Amino acid sequence: MTRILGSINRENEELICLYVKRVFTTKTKTYLINANGLLQTIISELLEDAHEIFEFESGMQLELVEAGQQIAGVKSEDAPALEINSPQETFKQRFHNGFNNVALYIRKV
Repeated sequence: MTRILGSINRENEELICLYVKRVFTTKTKTYLINANGLLQTIISELLEDAHEIFEFESGMQLELVEAGQQIAGVKSEDAPALEINSPQETFKQRFHNGFNNVALYIRKV
């Protein structure tokens, strides 16, 4: 059975696929997430899984970056890391109408 990241309860689930890529590699994984789940929980659950999936050394600190950011002179993979604005913020609230088209990079801090 596929684990759903950010799962709260069946009544409040809006499932979407979230594409995650290790920066500057071809290593990827698509996660099933609850768009109504807390962003903080989704990030935490994703990072728990990341060392093995993305072949990072154990204990290495990792962060996520929203893909597609356009900053003059900065590669998308080098853009600022995703930060939590509020512990109660959901994935859907953070990314608004484009929430189902979000992709993330993962990198070491």
